[in-house]
Amino acid sequence: MSFQNFQQLFDSVQGHSLQRAAVVWGDEDHTLEAASQAWQRGSIQPVLIGPPEAMEARWNKLGLPGSPEVLPAASPEEAVALAIRLVRDGEARLIVKGLVETAVIMGQLVRKENGLCRGGVLSHLTLMELPSYHKLLGLTDCALLTYPALEQKAAAIRNALDFYHGVGQNEVKVAVLAAVEKVNPKMPETVDAARLKEMGRQGDFSGAVVEGPVSYDLAMVPGAAETKGYQSPVAGDADLLAVPNITAGNLLVKALSYSAGGTTAAVVLGAKVPIVIPSRSSPVRSKVTAMRLAAAMAAGRKEGP
Repeated sequence: MSFQNFQQLFDSVQGHSLQRAAVVWGDEDHTLEAASQAWQRGSIQPVLIGPPEAMEARWNKLGLPGSPEVLPAASPEEAVALAIRLVRDGEARLIVKGLVETAVIMGQLVRKENGLCRGGVLSHLTLMELPSYHKLLGLTDCALLTYPALEQKAAAIRNALDFYHGVGQNEVKVAVLAAVEKVNPKMPETVDAARLKEMGRQGDFSGAVVEGPVSYDLAMVPGAAETKGYQSPVAGDADLLAVPNITAGNLLVKALSYSAGGTTAAVVLGAKVPIVIPSRSSPVRSKVTAMRLAAAMAAGRKEGP
């Protein structure tokens, strides 16, 4: 079963316990507001890591309900290290970036000695709720993998499938995007797309139907596929768009967000726990939704963090 919107997804995981979220250097208004809202909606239990007095004062100044757990850290780097330790000790089920540079978090997460990367490739999944589309749409990778090689693209798809399966969607329709539907050696993304489709046929992507190369219109618009005579179960009904590179993904997400009224939320996958790394300019609503997405995935995982 696919999800028509974010609320339907969240309703599907209701009844799970609150997921402890390590909020790294949470001394920032929007981060605290989002953490509070996600807490009140029954998704996360925030653990604020950073300067205790400053975070508690900011929480109270904002008039936020409750008294979250606060752990002291003298610097953003120390806060990241403490969050990683909480995950390793089974005391946190997701990590949320606060007022800290993304590079500071990612730099520590990818270190082998920290043991957080499960498959060796971290990737970014964006979910979008679009007025013009009949269900939630996923896109990967639009923020981390710049010009991914074939195996990195495959890893990003597997990471995304891990998310979908974790929240209860057992079959995922994946469209590997390109400008055209035919393989052209002069367009490397079409060659990769065909290989990924073949990998899917061979069973490399459990619980998924992988199509590619396929253009955006064929993946998203049933009428386009009918007009062009394109036959595929993915046509006009894609759950996940696998983009060829970060430029294509970034442009697509921003176009759908700012020009097509899309509501977005994103999570970093491939680690032992989901990681929320929102842009500082993201509205509170997007940050709340991202935290709830990460909590839904954490709740759906049978293994511990």
